[in-house]
Order: sequence, then C-alpha cells, then structure tokens
Amino acid sequence: GILAGAGGAGKTAAFFSLAVSIATKRDFLGQCSVVKRGKVALILGEQDNDDFSRRLWEVLDRIQARPDERAFVKQNIYRLPCAGSSARVADPASDAGERLLKRLEADGPWAAILFDPLSRFGGPEMETDNRAATETIEFFERMTKLPGKPTVLLSHHFRKGDRSNPRSDSIRGASALKDGARWAAVLMHDDDDGDVNERTVTLRVVKANRVATGVELKFKLIKGVVAPAVSSERKGRPYEV
Repeated sequence: GILAGAGGAGKTAAFFSLAVSIATKRDFLGQCSVVKRGKVALILGEQDNDDFSRRLWEVLDRIQARPDERAFVKQNIYRLPCAGSSARVADPASDAGERLLKRLEADGPWAAILFDPLSRFGGPEMETDNRAATETIEFFERMTKLPGKPTVLLSHHFRKGDRSNPRSDSIRGASALKDGARWAAVLMHDDDDGDVNERTVTLRVVKANRVATGVELKFKLIKGVVAPAVSSERKGRPYEV
C-alpha cells in the first residue's frame, strides 16, 4: 500500500506511530485496533541512527509507554536507517533488493514492513515510466510473501496541485504506481491551524480492494509526533491493523 502526502504532512511520524502500535498492540491513532502484537521493519531513507532513536523515543514518551511496552518496542521494531547510503532496493540493476530480502527472510516473521520514502527505494524511472513503476511494485509485492506474510507500506508524495482534495490519482508518479498498489491513503493537514508546531491531520483512505474507501481518521501532529486522535469519521466497519 501507499501512504501519500505533501512534505511535512506527517508521513514519517505516522509510520513511527504505526510501528509502535503494532509492536505494543496499542490502538493506531487511538482509533484502529491492533489485532496481534508483531514485528515491524521500519526502513528509512532519510534518517540516520540518531534520528531514528530520537523519533522513536519521542513517540514512546508521547503515549506514556509503560516499561513492558518499551521492552516490546525494543524486541519488535527492526530499525534500518539508510541516510547517506544508496538504498534503491527496487532497482533491477542493483543487488541491494535481493540482499535485503534475504536479510528480512532470516529475521522474520513480520507483521509489517514500512519504507519511507518510496523515492529513495524505488527504481530510478518509476515516476515517469509505467514499466519501471510496475517493476517497483512487483518488487515490494515479493515482500508480502516473507515469513508472517507482512503488510508492506510505502510513503510517497502527491502532486502539489491536488493538496485541497487529493484522490488516488493524485499520487505522484507513473499511473502504474498507483494502479499497482492494493491500498492507498493520503494525509492532509489543516493550513488554518495557525501553529506550525501543532496541526490537525486527516488520513483519508482513497483506494482499497477489500474495505470501504472514504474512511477518514483525524489526529494531531505536535512537533512532528503523532498525538492521540481528536476525532474520526468511519464508514462501515472500524479498521483493524
């Protein structure tokens, strides 16, 4: 699946929050129940190890994590910060993808594998060429067959002109990129909040094969960290993670 949004919309923060939720069995955004505690690979193209640790502990402090939950996070979140290194795992011309697959296969089972941002991991032509976009999606689909049959999510950008009312076709890149994804959601923040350190963010599901689209979840983004939910709008059954 793809989680898309403009820069600063909270994509990385949402991934950290999701990883902690799955690792500890806490509700995601305070609104989506986690069915089973599991192991998460959080693979970040623009964070180094210090950034990773700081952001992770900020999430734990925000939710006032108990000592046992902090232990679950240490046990269940696999960190792979890739800042400063080549990370194009979906590039057919590189063996980086095969090496990563072997590494993940050995360390599973996984509940989820999260890549942030897709632009650092996809093939070099994925945003302009449908064949390259299809190859990129096919590579990440292979990860869903790893031990545990994990959910694989990719963060990405959407087109600047569609910020007011983004849809699935607003996701940036070749059409095969969004067509190939089984699930897609967009993040939108309220520009009228005034305080750039505290914004209301809406997560809207815009594509889904087996569940209803149009589901909206609202949460606060405070100094780059997801805060408890402020409200939600659900259509059909509540989401489970």
